[in-house]
Amino acid sequence: ISPPNKEEVESFYQSAENQKLLSYLSAYYAVSRYFGELTEAYLLCDRALFLKEKGYCVSIVEVFDSELSPRNKAIIAKR
Repeated sequence: ISPPNKEEVESFYQSAENQKLLSYLSAYYAVSRYFGELTEAYLLCDRALFLKEKGYCVSIVEVFDSELSPRNKAIIAKR
């Protein structure tokens, strides 16, 4: 099997069916990423509130850059 040449790749990418699929995938990725971040924030706040109700001093901090991972936050709690 030989790899496709540049013209074959371009025609595959430019086809109407693949452009439509690419737009659906882009929309799905955007929606899933933002709902994922929202869900993650909700869970972190819920856990932090639970700890606060148990008497802990709680804060939520960013541990590293969000470009590396959307799960870049941590709960810090101390009595």
